[in-house]
Amino acid sequence: MPTNPPSPAVRVSTGLFDTVNDDNPGGGSSAPGFAPGQKGACVTVDANGPINVSLSTNRYEGEFQYVQTLSTDTTLPVLGTLAFWSDRANYIVSTAVSTAGVENVAGVFLGQYPQPGKYGFIKTIKGGGRTLVSFSGSTPAAGEIALAQSGSNIATRVAAGTDIKGYNVGVIQGAKTVGECAVVALHGLSNQV
Repeated sequence: MPTNPPSPAVRVSTGLFDTVNDDNPGGGSSAPGFAPGQKGACVTVDANGPINVSLSTNRYEGEFQYVQTLSTDTTLPVLGTLAFWSDRANYIVSTAVSTAGVENVAGVFLGQYPQPGKYGFIKTIKGGGRTLVSFSGSTPAAGEIALAQSGSNIATRVAAGTDIKGYNVGVIQGAKTVGECAVVALHGLSNQV
């Protein structure tokens, strides 16, 4: 099992973090895949480097982690929805907060991949940086706190200075910019369980 250190040697089979949907670790049509040891590996990208994300409005610095989505998930990943740890030891995330609990938020899905049972990248919260986060059904504003909430993979929000009853994802940077998503500055290591 990898120790998931940040590594520039992670294989991105499609060349873009948000389009990877590998059947086996690192890609390939048969087990063990082209890079069986990279499950859980992290890649940190700063604002000065190339950020390989197909959606130009979501090219932000931060940490990307190679994970597997739970094969039994019935809700598909969508841009900006939260990913929750289903099995931390094996780097398996779920789209369902009920699988592991709100305190086990792992990161943010970059789009529709990875599909259930497949491998791909999420943006980690612990790595800081910024990313698009979904606030479907609510109207976020700059300076509010983004939270993971019980019963949903959509973030909720509270005004700064409010007693936080949830898992802090980061600080909202402004109004929605892409569909139901707004840019959030992820909090980094300070609030990671």
